[in-house]
Amino acid sequence: LDFASTRNIHITPFGGLGDGNTYVITNASNFTITGSQSPGSYNFGSTYNGLVPTGTCLIRLPFAVPVQFAVNFTPSQAWLETAPASTPLTIPIYQIKNGGSIATQVQVGSFTFAVGSQVATFTSIGNIIISFNAGDIIRVVTPNTVDSVAANIGITMSGIKN
Repeated sequence: LDFASTRNIHITPFGGLGDGNTYVITNASNFTITGSQSPGSYNFGSTYNGLVPTGTCLIRLPFAVPVQFAVNFTPSQAWLETAPASTPLTIPIYQIKNGGSIATQVQVGSFTFAVGSQVATFTSIGNIIISFNAGDIIRVVTPNTVDSVAANIGITMSGIKN
């Protein structure tokens, strides 16, 4: 790349799930790059190293802006370095409205690792678009029972600002 002059660089990753969100590297010039997500995209992730623990919050995120997730959270992804050996692993996704308490959370989806699979399949409850308002909280919490070898999880949640 030629960084001799200031410019914006647009990158659109793609793969087996189709075209991804466009990312913009803005103000690329001599020895400096400042970056941001393109308008509209909203992505966040989490990793946990070690055996997947029981009853543990992997993601707890209050939204500062309204965010919408496509049906079945497409193109969100989750990956395990060591797949479940004997029992599928299903991890629920919860919504807490208006910064309320955990007692008010509602399950809006989940993702499941089949036995022997390192890649999860996401589902949204009711097969609908899931919307979060500013002030709502998303929680991703492992179940109380997990496969004894499932380990080293990485999660990327991908939505759009609306």
